[in-house]
Formats: sequence, structure tokens, C-alpha cells
Amino acid sequence: FNIMLVVGREEFGRLRVNMEGLREAESYSHGVIVTCEAGEEDDYDFKSRYFAPKIGIPEDPVTGSAHCTLAPFWGGRLGRPDVVGWQDSE
Repeated sequence: FNIMLVVGREEFGRLRVNMEGLREAESYSHGVIVTCEAGEEDDYDFKSRYFAPKIGIPEDPVTGSAHCTLAPFWGGRLGRPDVVGWQDSE
């Protein structure tokens, strides 16, 4: 991926992606991760969605490679050595 956006839970829940606009954007070449911290009621620590329309993947429902980047990011941010992520694709 080239871009990671960290947003609040409300913004994450309201996220609607303009795939054509994202495909035409010049600010990245591969993919975009959108992530947020989970709520206290959740069984995981963060959630994410991954978009890569430039390479023919509008939204990837199982992005283990993104979580390889997100786990250390959220672990550091939350101050924990182990975290659990949730891929929240539509």
C-alpha cells in the first residue's frame, strides 16, 4: 500500500468510497488502507478496509499483508505487544 488513513470510528462507519476517483488519483500507486481503533465493546483492537482499484481490486476482503503493517502500528499506538485486527470489508 502507499497510503494509510487513520480515522475515527464514526468516520469509518460512514465511509463511502468513490472507486473511479480513487482509481484516477495520482497520490498513490498501489492501495489505500483505512483504519480506526475498535470500541471498548469489540473483541478486537482495530479494524480496517483496503482498496486497490488501480490494480483491479476495488476492495480486498482478506488483506493479511495490510494487517502485517497495521499490527505494529496499532500495537505501538495502544502500547501493547499483541493486538487483534478485524478486516471490515463490505
